[in-house]
Amino acid sequence: MSRNLGNFLKAYMEFTTDTESPDSYHFWVGASLISAATRRQVYLDMNYFRIYPNLYVILIGPSGARKSIATAIGMGIAETSGIRKFSDKITGAALIRDLSEASEKRVDDKKGEVELCSPIMIYASELGVFMGPDAYGSGVIADLTDLYDCPNKWEKKTISRDSEMVVAPYVTMLAASTPQTLKDVIPTGAVGQGFTSRILFIWAGGRRKRVPIPNWGVEHERIKRELIHDLGEISKVRGLFKFSSQGLLEYQRNYLSRLEPEDEFEDERLRGYSSRKDIHTLKLAQIMSLSDGDSLTITEKEIEGAVDAIRWLD
Repeated sequence: MSRNLGNFLKAYMEFTTDTESPDSYHFWVGASLISAATRRQVYLDMNYFRIYPNLYVILIGPSGARKSIATAIGMGIAETSGIRKFSDKITGAALIRDLSEASEKRVDDKKGEVELCSPIMIYASELGVFMGPDAYGSGVIADLTDLYDCPNKWEKKTISRDSEMVVAPYVTMLAASTPQTLKDVIPTGAVGQGFTSRILFIWAGGRRKRVPIPNWGVEHERIKRELIHDLGEISKVRGLFKFSSQGLLEYQRNYLSRLEPEDEFEDERLRGYSSRKDIHTLKLAQIMSLSDGDSLTITEKEIEGAVDAIRWLD
């Protein structure tokens, strides 16, 4: 497949250089775009289960940190490249409706079989407005927790007590929130449970610089066109990820040397996140590999990059 950019994430960071949003926001927005573009077409086989590269990312910062600007830049590219977006106020009924409408058929070139998949990208520039204060009690958070692991089938009971089935859902999420709003949406008692351990919270204390009027010129237009093009090319990649020999050794070394969840953080509510860090690492390693090309190979470079990025979150 024809790529115009050497590395999608590097090009995306260059494209957003003249904005006020922090680098960390832009990096994880760029990673979220690749995550959504894959549409459940690539994965890493862990023998007993699969790891797909879907991410749940929430940008956290005070008002004025330019969270919404960072997400809006990314979503403009996502929508132009054809990524299906869910941005209604989320309810269980709306979620299953959009997943059902997103269902698409694919032909497995090797098996000659028709497969179904339901990929959507949840987008919330203001998490509180999107989820509302009843998200936990209504069961929406439980639904998102189930969907994160990309089950082969997801069944949901509706108000009429009938059940609706979604085949092969693939959900990614990109949202933004202030700390206070996050507290309102996710009750303190729910912190540390399944949903929060699956989210990557990207914190920044404020904008990185002041830019009265961002620069925009021919080069920005060129990079934007190529980002859209390459995201489209990434969406065509299908298959199974493999480790290179050094990539596997580096992953094993990192996995076996890291602290046990009960030893890593003093706050026991972070144990769920700690226990899932290997999953987050392998998801991001797949994304970094796709950013670089279509080989579907996880090398030592991707493992090291993913480990560094997750360690920064800590």
